[in-house]
Amino acid sequence: MRRRYLVLQDGSVYRGYAFGADNEVVGEVVFTTANVGYPESLTDPSYRGQILVFTSPLIGNYGTSPDQWESDSIQVSGAVIFDLTMPSHYTSIMSLDEWFRKDGVPGIYRVDTRALTVKLREVGVMMGVIADDVDRAMRMLRDAPKYDDIDFTRLVTPSSPIYYGDDDKPCIGIVDCGVKMSIVRNLLSRGFRVVRYPCHMWRKALDNCDGVLLSNGPGNPNLLTYLSDVATEVIRDRIPTRHMPRAPGNSPWDRGKDLQDEVWT
Repeated sequence: MRRRYLVLQDGSVYRGYAFGADNEVVGEVVFTTANVGYPESLTDPSYRGQILVFTSPLIGNYGTSPDQWESDSIQVSGAVIFDLTMPSHYTSIMSLDEWFRKDGVPGIYRVDTRALTVKLREVGVMMGVIADDVDRAMRMLRDAPKYDDIDFTRLVTPSSPIYYGDDDKPCIGIVDCGVKMSIVRNLLSRGFRVVRYPCHMWRKALDNCDGVLLSNGPGNPNLLTYLSDVATEVIRDRIPTRHMPRAPGNSPWDRGKDLQDEVWT
């Protein structure tokens, strides 16, 4: 077992052991208290650029399979867990360690994640580094850009529209700031066809579809000023719309010109 460290921007050092990829990463350290669904959390684009701490002590016990994923790959920058367990499930295609190695993501285990979570709850989220050397981690923290200064939606949005379903069905256009695939699957199961548009191509979603969904996504919503135009036009033209009130939150709507209320399908 190789030593690995989680170093926070306030100088706190958490010692553990390495799993996954051998690289070292900087990210905003956040936590989840979910007892199940670690593959969904790890592949959720809303966690892009973040180091995810799991309070549930057993992570990896049912491995992973693509039908659990919210995107094509692991989205978190790194993961902090207590116990790295071997999978015992008939749908599993690989262990957590193998999965992290394949996707180039480092992890650290045997950390008291609940004590770490208490700290994050009391002090607030902060930047951190997963590294094999404490001094190098501190240098990485000093040199790294802040999480709130990066537009992560540009990193998770598709480069071109992606189409799902039959052409003769009503169309839902997703302004994709980092949509979860479970949302797409649920829309398809309800008889819609779906088009995922890159977030900068939001006008095509308004012009070409019967309804619009402004998706969840990562990062600082104050950087998404261009999405205020989506809210303005949706409200003005009363386009059937659903906004996912999670990251990046309500800010694009709040900045919409003359915003009064949302129009629901």
